[in-house]
Amino acid sequence: MMYKDCYQLPPHQQKLLQLCFGNLSDRISEYTISNYILYHQHYQFSLQQASSHTPLIIYGQENGKTFAMLPEIIPDTTILDKLFKTIDYIKAIPERLITTHQNFFLQHGYRIIADRDHFDYLYSREDLAFLKGRKYHKKRNLVHQFEKKYHYQINQLSNVNIAAAWYILHQWQERHNNDTDFQTAQCALLNKNALNLSGILIFVNNKPAAYSLGEIMPTTDTYLVHSEKALVEYQGIYQFLNMMSARMLAPSCIYINREQDLGIAGLRQAKMSYRPLSFIKKYRLTYD
Repeated sequence: MMYKDCYQLPPHQQKLLQLCFGNLSDRISEYTISNYILYHQHYQFSLQQASSHTPLIIYGQENGKTFAMLPEIIPDTTILDKLFKTIDYIKAIPERLITTHQNFFLQHGYRIIADRDHFDYLYSREDLAFLKGRKYHKKRNLVHQFEKKYHYQINQLSNVNIAAAWYILHQWQERHNNDTDFQTAQCALLNKNALNLSGILIFVNNKPAAYSLGEIMPTTDTYLVHSEKALVEYQGIYQFLNMMSARMLAPSCIYINREQDLGIAGLRQAKMSYRPLSFIKKYRLTYD
């Protein structure tokens, strides 16, 4: 059953996105079908492709402005000039396109902006799974405290136990204000099977305590984390959830993309504390 506010992607649009995203190697979180669906209402996404010989354009709205995303290629100046008559900026431009088109952009008066708030954080799965070394000393301590203090059980998230994840999500939302990603997380749970999402569920003292949800990206060597929700009365639960989520991934999954921090100071600090391998850089393009 679809949640009433979850976007239902028409089959022809799904095919367009599959063809586009399936050929990308950038590991950019925006360029997955699941994120297009989960954030469709938030950004008012729409698609346009004039023909099979023209690039796919994703339109959206953000903070009262209109943007476009071009996952595959940068079109010529004729298309760009026409595009900038209807949008304020292009976002989520992969670094490879900036590298190959930088001179072109500068020569034609376009402005390149590194979009730090939307850089994706890329981690080693092995680092997060085993927390080795001094840099993870505090994380390991919290995990050890959790393991000593509580009786816990770890399961793969499935249709059989998904009601427990619903319980966690609603309990989590009650403890936060309304400005959360509750709707997106709810949509992800409801569309878990349709979007091929996977994750784990943790019980503490036989009660639902935490869950994670994500997907293997088209590159197949990277897992993209969409949701992590936990009840913080259990000390160390988030560190334990993070570690066990990484451990239960297939060995073929080398990297974990934990998405962006959106410029939120606390979120940035939390993501940096796990020592990312690198950032998946994204850029904006404007034309003043």
